[in-house]
Amino acid sequence: MPKGKRKGKTGASQKPRMEVIGLTSDEDSLNDNVSIISGFSETKSVIEEGGVSQVFLTLLVMTYSNPVASLVLTDSSQLTSDSQHLAIPLATKLNISGSDEIDEQTQEEIFEEKLKEAIDGISEKSAQGRTSALESVAKAFIKKCVPDFVTDRRATLTDGIERSLKKGRGLEQAAAAQLAPLLCVQLGAGDYAEEVCRELTPVLSLVANDAAASPLARAKCCWALGLCSFLAGGEMADVVQLMHSLENIFSSSYLKGNGTVPLVTADQALLHAAALSAWSLLLTLMSPGDIYILMSDDSDSVFVPQLAQLSELLDSAHLDVRLAAGESMALVYELGRGHNDDFHQESTPQLADKLRQLATDSHKYRAKKDRKQQRSSFRDILHYVEVRNITFYN
Repeated sequence: MPKGKRKGKTGASQKPRMEVIGLTSDEDSLNDNVSIISGFSETKSVIEEGGVSQVFLTLLVMTYSNPVASLVLTDSSQLTSDSQHLAIPLATKLNISGSDEIDEQTQEEIFEEKLKEAIDGISEKSAQGRTSALESVAKAFIKKCVPDFVTDRRATLTDGIERSLKKGRGLEQAAAAQLAPLLCVQLGAGDYAEEVCRELTPVLSLVANDAAASPLARAKCCWALGLCSFLAGGEMADVVQLMHSLENIFSSSYLKGNGTVPLVTADQALLHAAALSAWSLLLTLMSPGDIYILMSDDSDSVFVPQLAQLSELLDSAHLDVRLAAGESMALVYELGRGHNDDFHQESTPQLADKLRQLATDSHKYRAKKDRKQQRSSFRDILHYVEVRNITFYN
């Protein structure tokens, strides 16, 4: 296992399900007069500005497209008067939607002023106010890249996130965990992002492994751990340790010793799917040679789960776990075959049979939408495992 220092990656092998839940579409955003972006329609994209690389934008899509991230941002109209100044969307407060009278510089100044107010709100006494502030800052970070502005306030933001993770509960912890990787994206690859990751990783890990915390907050922390570690860089030994911690979470969905499927609630299934997806993202940081050795048919490594264990997750009663497992195994095959084409040749036919069953599943006890999504995804996964041609996630 390589021990050396690594820098931030420029890409990831795994692509997630592109079903965005909890966020409006681009068309809806343009038509929504209360959206932050409505007053900044001429703003360049993150990539066009050159502040953040393509991988950062890809990771953002991963975060908000995964079903675990279904609770993203609360509708501001549902907030109480305690946080009304935070609940009102920025563009509404600016009253510049569709206006040509305010030049770009003025728009930038007003945007930053309102963002300052939201950042200050992270320290409010009201838990609902803090949650609203965290969500407002996260929404602003998604809409606009302001690395210089964020760099000057990184300590304030980091302290606020850490405090909410330690002292908050439920939705507040989830909102804080969601903001953490967005802060790293704004800071870009470098020392600042690595510093934030080092400071937040311990408390994120604590919440992620806290059985008393809400499954939603734990799921958000799993995703934040994976994304922050991927973005910030660091020692490969630390990455492997984090992967092992994530496996301890989703291993609860492995088959029992007698071969039966464990009883897992829907909330727990979302947590397990989030942990597995974060584990898969970190797997891309390992070299194909290491994966070939550690996950080959005759390997007894304890550093990573074996393919046979991951295949047990395909028997889960929950769609999110089955899809995450299928994607993880496709990723394992891609990386393993990148080193040698004979990767898992003996066990592939048996796995293909199970994938084929899922790709043609017609059980009526599953929801029609779930059956359609499952068949579509597993047809592509099966095609890749058998034909070795990546055509899925279009």
